[in-house]
Formats: sequence, structure tokens, C-alpha cells
Amino acid sequence: MSENCRTSSKRAPPGRPGEFFLYLGAKRAADSMPSKKVKKALDKPPIVWYIVYMKFEDLKFEKRFEDGVQALAELPNGYEVSIIKNSLSYGGDKGLYEIGVYGPHGGMCDPLGWGDDVKGWLTPEDVEHYIQRIERV
Repeated sequence: MSENCRTSSKRAPPGRPGEFFLYLGAKRAADSMPSKKVKKALDKPPIVWYIVYMKFEDLKFEKRFEDGVQALAELPNGYEVSIIKNSLSYGGDKGLYEIGVYGPHGGMCDPLGWGDDVKGWLTPEDVEHYIQRIERV
């Protein structure tokens, strides 16, 4: 990381795994910028960014199909993940989940390079892992 960007957990709320904080100290950048407005804005206290990843228990499953459930996760980056479990989904007959991803353009996509629009045979922990990876795309 550059000198102007460092991580800090000083303001982290307790007990929230999966969060990280980015602490932007831009004082040095202000020295090279001619604008007084920019320098004045950068003299303010640093900005703290929170990224809280979605957890499996945050998903709201609804009964879908004859024998299954589905949850939709709308992510801040414009992607939407459909999580399903039924007798026709990959791994559904074993109690496992399948996910499909819709891109910001609305169609199904493969943002992580799986080689397919869907990924099956997933445990709840796997579903959480892939949702968090898609959130970072």
C-alpha cells in the first residue's frame, strides 16, 4: 500500500468478522495539489470506510418450486446472486445449494471464472464465501 493509505482497526465494532477498514490519510497528497479547496478538504479528519460482507444467515429464503427454497442477494456493486436448493439444483438432493449470478446489466454472468453461469454442490459456508468474493468484484 502507498504511504497515503493504511489499514486500521481502531474504530472497528467488536465481534464483526469479515469487516475491514480502510483509513485514508491524504495530507501528503494535498501538498502536491494546487487547489486551495482540495487542500482544505484534505485537512479534515481521515475518512473511514466500512465493508460488511453478507453472511449466510442474513439471506431470506422463500419457498420456491415444488420442493425447494430460493434467496436473492442484491450486492452493492450491482450484482445479484440467486441461491437455490431443490431436487433439480446441483446438490439439492444432498441438502446443498446452487448459486447463479446476475450482472449489473441484468443477464446471467460468470464473474469469478467458473466456466458456467451457476455453481452447485455448495455448503452454507461455501455460499457465504462466494457471495463475499462476488461483492469484491
